[in-house]
Amino acid sequence: MPDKFLIMLFSQTAKTPYRVAVPRWLLKMGLGISSLVLGVVVYLVCDYVSIRQLKTKYQVALKEKDHLRSEAKHVSAHLEMAKDKLKKLDEHMSMLRDLTALRVDEISEKSGIGPLDPEEEMIQQENTLATASSSALGISYEDFVFRPLMEKIGQVTHITEQQSGALKVLLLNLQRERHLIFSIPVGKPVNGWIASSYGKRISPFTGKFAMHYGIDIAAPVGSPIYAPADGVVIFAGIKSGFGRFLMIAHDHGIVTKYGHNAELFVQTGERVKRGDPIAAVGSTGRTTGPHLHYEIWVNGKPQNPKRFLLLTDMPWTL
Repeated sequence: MPDKFLIMLFSQTAKTPYRVAVPRWLLKMGLGISSLVLGVVVYLVCDYVSIRQLKTKYQVALKEKDHLRSEAKHVSAHLEMAKDKLKKLDEHMSMLRDLTALRVDEISEKSGIGPLDPEEEMIQQENTLATASSSALGISYEDFVFRPLMEKIGQVTHITEQQSGALKVLLLNLQRERHLIFSIPVGKPVNGWIASSYGKRISPFTGKFAMHYGIDIAAPVGSPIYAPADGVVIFAGIKSGFGRFLMIAHDHGIVTKYGHNAELFVQTGERVKRGDPIAAVGSTGRTTGPHLHYEIWVNGKPQNPKRFLLLTDMPWTL
């Protein structure tokens, strides 16, 4: 290998070429420097392109962040509205509970039969939305970008669960109170007038004082008699002194009795609802005229049916 390289430079004006002897090491150095400069230039160009791409992505990310922030504010506003509506719902539920309690207390006071004590069944469930989301994403809840929004969602969810539990208890109470109300005999079973009251009286048959365990409601023969409450027929047939006789068992230890009927429309074991026709007024058995002998017994003790007439003198179907 030669130690030097001869470089010949030609010119249009010069007749002989210009000759330059370049040492081998200088040529290698020049090529090395040229390669290094070229590498640096390529690196800088690539780096510049990468920076441009990162800048573009950053601008897109900023726009997405602004968009997400706007959506978060929008959702947050709706969550606040939902919380306000839930508070109003709670107020309405409280009013409904008070009104229901007043109605049941009124019926209980006039009938002498108290409502059942409802079981407290408020279901309290812990909010697991945030922890479930963080577990699914594999990140800590503390690192959430929208942590305030998640906390509001958790609050609304917790309030909703509380309201759901309260509604469940309220519905349970309403069912029990409705059951109580519809189990208590209310109003006259037949459209008529009271001819004889409850208590001791002079018997029209013996002329002596005797206990009258019901009231006599005078009405024309064939007048329909209606069930004053929900119950089950436990006797339908002939009873000495009362002719065609009917007994209905209601809940809470209540039994109603109907005597002197011309006809019975129900049979033993049949379930009846308040307002169902159960018999027709007659004068069967020992009686001085057509009327309904009506008794109410609670836990084996006779009661004055007038206490159960409450606010109406008419049958429930009229």
